[in-house]
Amino acid sequence: MFDTDVSSNGDSKGSESYRIRWPKEHEEMLSKLCKNSDGKGGNIFDTYKEALVFCACVGFEQSRKKTVVKSGEPIAQDYFKAMDHVLINCMALADSNDPNILSKSRSRDKFIIFEEFAAAGMDDLRTRVFDQANWSSAFLEWIQSQNPAFANKSGILGQFGSLLEGRELT
Repeated sequence: MFDTDVSSNGDSKGSESYRIRWPKEHEEMLSKLCKNSDGKGGNIFDTYKEALVFCACVGFEQSRKKTVVKSGEPIAQDYFKAMDHVLINCMALADSNDPNILSKSRSRDKFIIFEEFAAAGMDDLRTRVFDQANWSSAFLEWIQSQNPAFANKSGILGQFGSLLEGRELT
């Protein structure tokens, strides 16, 4: 369910002990999107962390945030890879317009911004995809509608769409 990467220095103090929260109300949706520990379940994302990053991008793209009131099992931020942290930093900087958000003393603030974008993205994903009769087809159609590159399968987004077309989404 979670990635197995840990921080390079192994330090678990300060911001590295912060656990990223996600809305418990979306647990069923996440379990459908992600493989569980025995390899069963959805096959779009390998981990909840990956789905959370995707949903944060959805929320960020729409400039929507939502406070996480009741969280499912939080994810240790150590599971987030370097590129995930770059994304988290960019979202926090763009949202706050404050370069100080990138300081160690403000790490918790930037993680909360990320959580809020992810929560809003999960709401949107539920409405657009999981409330549909055939959610797997609705997911693929929605992804393809987000960028013209999907129409002709060009670029990285088009290739992502092509990969999803070949998968049986459960």
